[in-house]
Amino acid sequence: MLVICVGEATKLAARLVDDDKRYLASVAFGRSTTTGDAEGETIASVELDADVLPRAVAVAPTLVGAFAWAPPNVSAIREHGVRAHARVRAGEDFELPARAMRIDALQVGAIDADAGAIDIDVAVGKGTYVRTLAEQWGKAIGVPAHLRSLRRVAAGDFAVDEPGAVGGLVAIAGPPRPDGKPRWRVTLGDGDRDRTGAILAAALMPADVALARRDPIVRARDPDAFARLCRGQPMPWATLDPGGPPPPWGAVGARLDSAVGAAQALVLATLRPAADAGDAPVVHPQRVLDPGCATVREPPPARPPEGPAPA
Repeated sequence: MLVICVGEATKLAARLVDDDKRYLASVAFGRSTTTGDAEGETIASVELDADVLPRAVAVAPTLVGAFAWAPPNVSAIREHGVRAHARVRAGEDFELPARAMRIDALQVGAIDADAGAIDIDVAVGKGTYVRTLAEQWGKAIGVPAHLRSLRRVAAGDFAVDEPGAVGGLVAIAGPPRPDGKPRWRVTLGDGDRDRTGAILAAALMPADVALARRDPIVRARDPDAFARLCRGQPMPWATLDPGGPPPPWGAVGARLDSAVGAAQALVLATLRPAADAGDAPVVHPQRVLDPGCATVREPPPARPPEGPAPA
């Protein structure tokens, strides 16, 4: 599953995409690879004894928790401004430093004794590599291991079985970009671009609806205060929504209440206590989606009265 943000909603990506994830995966024991998955070249391989898979199941609960593990070299992690996978392609031999990874839940599923593999349902924190989990699982029982297959089924508050999720898409390779990077086109299996576009457009979710799945949405009742918020000025909660109860501290979205105005802008913000006014909540804007803020303006200066100027 992939959460895709388009247009102005790309500004939401950091909040919607960089989140916990859930995968259905299969881990194969007896072979480790250069990439940590089935596509890499073999580093080590062993014949599996009959007790290997039962031992793997027995130690699975010990893999739930917080760990410091080295990510796979074939990854998009930047070090000194260069992607790790680019360094691998250039023939460089290196190891990335360990980083925090978190396994929130790991449920063992089907066991394939012939393939020496175990299926799992695993929930992980942001920045956790399931390929690394597979390798660490093998190390826990003293055999090489790699990730046999992987399917993401949830990202943050979005899941693959939602009514709005679009399935049946395929990626078609196109001519490479000028810098040599690959170019892909996503379409339905029949390749009909118009039909694909219509289906994807119908599945789009309004930005505030998507954001509301994880962050409270403030409905501002003062148009002038909301206009200033759009321009980057922090606003006291009491000014935006007089009398309304503030949400908990942290990330929020802000929109103008439809009862008082028609601005379509959505402001990504944080709610924090004022530094000089006790714990009075203040909304601090970070990014603005949709230049609809322009529809909320201060009134123009009054025009001079018509007629002859006073003597």
